[in-house]
Amino acid sequence: AMPDGGRLRVAARVLRDRDIVAIEVSDNGTGMAAEVLERACEPFFTTKERGKGTGLGLAICQRVVEEHQGRIEIRSRPGQGTTVSIHLPRDMSEAPSGEHEG
Repeated sequence: AMPDGGRLRVAARVLRDRDIVAIEVSDNGTGMAAEVLERACEPFFTTKERGKGTGLGLAICQRVVEEHQGRIEIRSRPGQGTTVSIHLPRDMSEAPSGEHEG
């Protein structure tokens, strides 16, 4: 959330010692309080006013990352911005083929 604009940084690197691809998205926006951060990936949770967001963005991202044997981590402090880190296995031979079991 950067209501007045700001700086957005996207970086990617390979952590060869752990065979992981790390993707990091950081902003210098409003940040999140601890109680908001705890629920950030919860489906339909949003701090936006009615009609301005569904609260599905991070929930969907988390599910996609987990389905690819990865993990997502969010660090944030009010007034200091937010960093979302995604770690995915570099070897995707075990990744899902697009078929889902019900």
